[in-house]
Amino acid sequence: MNVTFITQTFNGRAEWQGAPGAYFKLLTAAAACQVELYRQGVRVLLIPNAKAGFYCRASFDAVVITNAGSQLVEWIAAPDQAGSDAFTANANITSPLASDGRATQGLAVVRFADLITDNNGAFLGRGSQAGAAANNAHVQLKNPAASGKTVYVDSATYEGNGTAQFVDFAFFDTDLTTDIGAGSSKTDGGAAGVAHVRAQNNATLLGATSLTQAGAVANAAYKWTFDPPLKLAQGRGVVMRAGTQNLTLAGGFEWREY
Repeated sequence: MNVTFITQTFNGRAEWQGAPGAYFKLLTAAAACQVELYRQGVRVLLIPNAKAGFYCRASFDAVVITNAGSQLVEWIAAPDQAGSDAFTANANITSPLASDGRATQGLAVVRFADLITDNNGAFLGRGSQAGAAANNAHVQLKNPAASGKTVYVDSATYEGNGTAQFVDFAFFDTDLTTDIGAGSSKTDGGAAGVAHVRAQNNATLLGATSLTQAGAVANAAYKWTFDPPLKLAQGRGVVMRAGTQNLTLAGGFEWREY
């Protein structure tokens, strides 16, 4: 495995694939930036406020760095551990480093999921679409274009409407006509999310390939858990689709935004 050295000036989010390593070090960053390390599409480390000098050991094959403004960033990926006498005390590591899924932050020990909520990154929202003759009802979660965020959909719930019907999901990137609103934060008093829940009837099912399907039972809720989560880049969306025409569709989503 070779040593990878990157030097680049950019604003916003930059992603490098095919950069394998067991050791990562942020060499240059005048202002704090967010560092994410991934392995086979799964994020293994998140450092929201990394500064120059931060280093760690983690098996990864992709690096994502997000700057709040334009600045020069330099980093290396190496095959083995190394060290440095330059580091920052407020790197604020929020990755589940321990085998039991906990992360350490200062003297506190908290779960990774709690830190996501603490950072106002977890949201939920619901919507409904009344049935109409010769139409299929749809409820959509949409990440707006230029939102500055990536949306990870963890689950969806169908609420039941008194009649058994098939319900499934498909990626669909065009805004549905009715904007129900932005997601509510799971943090008490937290700001609303960037992603919106939308709804619409259509004479045919919107979207292409079905992602999953279940025969929903009348008057019973049904919950899908997406593990790993569905990923919606800016301008992308996913729709919940009623397989039977002229039936009301009501449901909701839970998601995270980074």
